[in-house]
Amino acid sequence: MDSICRYGKFETYHGVLGICFSDELADSGFPYGIGAEYNGAPLTDTGLDILEIPAYTYAVFTCRGKMPDAFKDTYKRICTEFFPQSNYEYGHGVELEVYPSADVQNPDYSCEIWIAVKEKK
Repeated sequence: MDSICRYGKFETYHGVLGICFSDELADSGFPYGIGAEYNGAPLTDTGLDILEIPAYTYAVFTCRGKMPDAFKDTYKRICTEFFPQSNYEYGHGVELEVYPSADVQNPDYSCEIWIAVKEKK
């Protein structure tokens, strides 16, 4: 985590990112990484990769409460309420989880889920 923090640019997202590289909504078996927006410093640490994430349109959802329960509840509502009731469908892109701090057991904890979306046809 220290290595990621050395190369992170935290002015934009204010935290560490969880990154899901699946192109399907899935609750298991998907490629996952931890990262931050790259600050451009020369990469000297081993075991790190710089990946460019393509631009997408994202729906952003706030999770509130202790993790992982708040995350699971929010994700369930995204799938059962947001997608059926909105003009958007899953965009088959990268999903981002924005974690502003490590205090994930705090009942007032807040983080975000960014899901790539596209307009329904």
